[in-house]
Amino acid sequence: MRPGSRILVVSPEAWGPAKLSKHHYARSLHDKGMQVFFLGPYHGTHWELEPTSSGVTLVHAPPLPRGLRWLPGPLRALVESKRMDALASLCGAPFDVLWNFDLYRFRWLKDRRKAALRLLHVMDLPDPDVISVPANLADAVVLISATMAGHLPDGAPKPLTVPHGLADRTSSDHKPPALVDGIRSAYLGNMAIPYLDRSSLLRAVRAHPEMTLYLLGPYGGNLGDRPMDPIWEAILKEPNVIWTGAIPSEHVHAWLSAMDLLIIAYDSARYLNETAHPHKVMEYLASGRPVLATYMRDMAHLDHLIEMLPPGVPIDHALGKVLNDLEQLGTLELFNARRTYALANTYAKHTTTILEHIDHLTDRP
Repeated sequence: MRPGSRILVVSPEAWGPAKLSKHHYARSLHDKGMQVFFLGPYHGTHWELEPTSSGVTLVHAPPLPRGLRWLPGPLRALVESKRMDALASLCGAPFDVLWNFDLYRFRWLKDRRKAALRLLHVMDLPDPDVISVPANLADAVVLISATMAGHLPDGAPKPLTVPHGLADRTSSDHKPPALVDGIRSAYLGNMAIPYLDRSSLLRAVRAHPEMTLYLLGPYGGNLGDRPMDPIWEAILKEPNVIWTGAIPSEHVHAWLSAMDLLIIAYDSARYLNETAHPHKVMEYLASGRPVLATYMRDMAHLDHLIEMLPPGVPIDHALGKVLNDLEQLGTLELFNARRTYALANTYAKHTTTILEHIDHLTDRP
């Protein structure tokens, strides 16, 4: 792709203080000289452009009429074509690429006049049946895991597999505030996601008062406000739990590097697909610190870098052993191995890989 190419990034998560892979890709595309427009979830009643300090332009647009999925196929395609026309008009010109992270928007769009090339980028696939229609109409498909390819229809493009990445802005002058003495652990993420095993976290902090658990992230955040459940409220009442709320992406590395242990606590028995490939793993590994995680199907090959439990086993079952083994898990050799793996998977490198894939498609006769 040439510098200056116009890219519309469509994301199911809004732009906010907590940055996910969609946001990192948008910033990386801008860093490579692209004109990047970021369309989060439809909301409100106004059409508006909003610049950001990172150079990405946010696009605000009102929702489409309800019931679109019940219309005949040609009408659905027409509605989405008109929406793309309106977005191109708002942004000043057609787009060279529609970089779509949202499986539910522009599913039926066939018109290429205002979005020349369509890239479907699948980060999460809790319902495999949803991928069929948008994949068939895409020019390119990017998956975070090769296991997802088994759900693609026969007519879909051959997928490119690119795992989750590491944010390119992993360091800053930020220093966390004074931390408590003793063993410090952390969980990074949105505390409101349904597959976070809050019950196991509560059992873990009660069983190990010698460990302080820092909860780094919002409860809702970019996902919108969520009512707090009783288990979450019980966790916050424990004396060895400290909740920071949302922290800027640029501060994450400093916080993680200050910990003795990093934790991923998901309900892998009930949410096998959703917990198969968490995006926070690269940020954890970039810190070099030991990681204790529930089972992650698509990351089982990293068991030499991560203390990963068998499927369905909650985090509190192994926490005591890991706390006793922290010295062996924190050797310089393992520290460097974790860092090396993460730094080989930055979003900047992944973006280059995907852009080269697009160039290959457009260069074909």
